[in-house]
Amino acid sequence: MGITVAFYRISAAQFEATRRTQDEGAVYTVQRHHRVPFPYSLHYLELDKLYPLVDQFIDPTDDPTSILRQVFHGGIVLGVYDGLAPSEVYLSVPFYFDPPTVAAISRAMAAIDDDEDMLNRYKRILEIDTDKEARENTVFPTYRDVLDLFRETFCFFHIAEEAGDAIVRIHE
Repeated sequence: MGITVAFYRISAAQFEATRRTQDEGAVYTVQRHHRVPFPYSLHYLELDKLYPLVDQFIDPTDDPTSILRQVFHGGIVLGVYDGLAPSEVYLSVPFYFDPPTVAAISRAMAAIDDDEDMLNRYKRILEIDTDKEARENTVFPTYRDVLDLFRETFCFFHIAEEAGDAIVRIHE
């Protein structure tokens, strides 16, 4: 089946309460109640096994200092996992993004808006040499497929930013 990635929006108050009490069970309550996928729900986004496409699109150079690297490789670990390196904690563990981090990620994604830059990011992922070949590719994932996944992810983070919400990421 493969690893999937799911994002859940939680209010800033829920985030602070979870941080204060170290109650990671709270996120599992949210998880059980928000399984209707984005865009039909504004609280849950699942990228399924396709998350590496978005990961490579938003952080094509695998830059460890990029805020966009945090989307799939960072976050705050709470509860019994506190103090462990992210490489030691992976599947089924909630990683939290506080509202300021959500806002920073959203703004960084908003800056990915140049058509030529987006096409170059896509070409890098698929190791395609020419713009023409990239635009005419009809085999999944097409340029449109990758752009749609990126835009869904950006919209989800942007909605959370505007609401002042935190986000939880879980790899399953």
